[in-house]
Amino acid sequence: MKYVERIKDVDLLSNSFLKINTANFVVNRSDIIRVEHDKSKKWGMGYYPHDGKVYVTTHDNSTREFIILGSQSGQEISNRIK
Repeated sequence: MKYVERIKDVDLLSNSFLKINTANFVVNRSDIIRVEHDKSKKWGMGYYPHDGKVYVTTHDNSTREFIILGSQSGQEISNRIK
């Protein structure tokens, strides 16, 4: 609830949320060169339900890994980003 209180009045579509926590980031869609869905389970996730990982690679060759939690479809998320 403390986190929700901190962001309840923040416009998440603006860059103002970047100031709330240094872990927050933005990946500009125009910078994305590749999106891949890896349906294999993430090591260490144990019994947490998830649909693998989505990897997003940008022009600077940096890659971010997103673990797809819950009953979401990693393939559908990957397709939407593409």
